[in-house]
Amino acid sequence: MSIYRRDNGKFKVSINYKKLDGKYGRVTKDFKTKREAIAYEPILRSKALGVAPNDIQFETLAKDFLDESKRIRRYSTYIHYSKIVRLHLLPFFKNIKIGQINKADIARWKKELQNEVSPKTGNRYSFLYLCHCFKVLKLIFGYGNKNYEISNSSINQEGGFKKDPNAVTPQRVLHYWTPKQFNLFLNTFKSEISRLETQAPSQAVTLKNTMVFFSICFYAGTRRGETNGLKVEDFHDGDYPYLSVKRSICEKVGLGHFLETNPKNTGSIRDIPIPSKLAKIIREHINTQLSKEYGYRPSFYLCGGPYPIPSSTADKIKIKIERKAGLPHIKVHDLRHSYVSMLIDANVPIAVIAKLAGHSSPEITFKIYGHLMPQTQSAAIKKLERIIGK
Repeated sequence: MSIYRRDNGKFKVSINYKKLDGKYGRVTKDFKTKREAIAYEPILRSKALGVAPNDIQFETLAKDFLDESKRIRRYSTYIHYSKIVRLHLLPFFKNIKIGQINKADIARWKKELQNEVSPKTGNRYSFLYLCHCFKVLKLIFGYGNKNYEISNSSINQEGGFKKDPNAVTPQRVLHYWTPKQFNLFLNTFKSEISRLETQAPSQAVTLKNTMVFFSICFYAGTRRGETNGLKVEDFHDGDYPYLSVKRSICEKVGLGHFLETNPKNTGSIRDIPIPSKLAKIIREHINTQLSKEYGYRPSFYLCGGPYPIPSSTADKIKIKIERKAGLPHIKVHDLRHSYVSMLIDANVPIAVIAKLAGHSSPEITFKIYGHLMPQTQSAAIKKLERIIGK
């Protein structure tokens, strides 16, 4: 599709398309504004194909939806949506015309998906994952209603997955390490680095970069992608050192490529004051490791030099070190939970925790970590005791 402004001030949309019979054609239309031109492009394409909106096959609509998702959403979200469409939606709805999908079809799809077993885990899909699948299906219908003028409300009539009223939902458990445990983790890291510096220098370099990566996750509470996206220029040294989170790294699974994206939300773009211990680790890493191995450049990634650290590499090293240290296994994201739990223990206000953690609102912070805040309840009881006493 091409859009250009004509001499009369209007915007002309020109679409080259492939007809259902395999031949090629072109269709054009004028609009007053560029926004109108972009919004009408899918409808124009469907008319060019000679297909009524409700006769468009689900596969065609899903492909257009994913193309738009790739343009307007974070790459990791696009990958997530693509996986759900490929594995769970196309096998059922692929060749069905979007206007012919009814409430009963969606109900049958839900029932099949609920009984389906994950080839990865051997178990049925979780309720949360089922809700994600329904969300993507609903987004595709919404995309069709908005952009193709498709009139099909079956998705809203049927509704999403319902929890089993007799099922007991266990309370969410967050795993984390204490500062003492993480110190043991770091000391084991350093011992392993010292051992490899003479035997396998290249492996020692990888370990040094990874140690800094985990230190930032624990002492600054950054997400994996945010930590990988930090560059040397994002470390601000001085009396009050801090890290500037401006980007995130998304790995193109299976391709070995890294893509810089925006952080998860607008609140995730932030400056994080860091403790002196972390500032010292980063300072020494920049002055010795990065300068020695790669040559100092502000545009280098803080934890990896020219390239970010692959997730598979970080995970393997972490498992190896925590086993040597005799520590319980936790995920990389659990280091972020450890950071928040330390702030909670320090009685930091929840609004401040939300800002440091890069949550979109304090409500999100409380929803995830509220059960870790016993001091909130104990403080309330103490106030009640004082009132009763009086």
